[in-house]
Amino acid sequence: NLNAQRPEPEVAPSVTFYTSMNAFEVRQGEGFRFQMDDISFSMPKMSLLQTRNLGVGQFFCNRSQQADLGFNCRQRHCQCSNVIQVPANQQVEFVISSLSQTPHPIHLHGYTFRVVGMGVLGEQKIGQIEQIDKKTPLQRRAKGAPLKDSVQVPAFGYTILRFYSNSPGYWMFHCHISPHSENGMAAVVRVGEDVEMKMCPVSNCGLCSSVA
Repeated sequence: NLNAQRPEPEVAPSVTFYTSMNAFEVRQGEGFRFQMDDISFSMPKMSLLQTRNLGVGQFFCNRSQQADLGFNCRQRHCQCSNVIQVPANQQVEFVISSLSQTPHPIHLHGYTFRVVGMGVLGEQKIGQIEQIDKKTPLQRRAKGAPLKDSVQVPAFGYTILRFYSNSPGYWMFHCHISPHSENGMAAVVRVGEDVEMKMCPVSNCGLCSSVA
């Protein structure tokens, strides 16, 4: 949305999300699948806007849902249409970490964001970034924070971004290295609830019943 309001980084965020990027060896010797939040993304079986009023639980998943089902995605490979639910019209913060020795450029569709923090914690600490941040907050520099739609996440490090979520809808959030995103390092940021989103045009909403 080119009319989305530019974020004001000096306003304290209403909510903070911790999102990780990693790779998972599915079977020894058979290579790796890339992941966000310990989930390899797969495209849903229907257009995202067509899921309106159908109950998102049928089509999507996330890390919390997988845990509720008894799946430990750090120990077994999880693959589904990973959706991160974000409230509309709020100052939103994401703390994005790379759990590997590979840096990743992250790109968010639909918004520009302010980069308010970046650093490296190292291999031993990066997996505990949420606990570390809540105990001793990571440094954030809101004043003069640059405006971006893509930004690098350092190896064994983190990047902190903020945006104002005033454009409800479904927005892709992914690594900007194509082989990584195509192999699972992606998610969908769902901003707002169905009633806050624009309706899918009746004239062509049913043309793409499957996008997988």
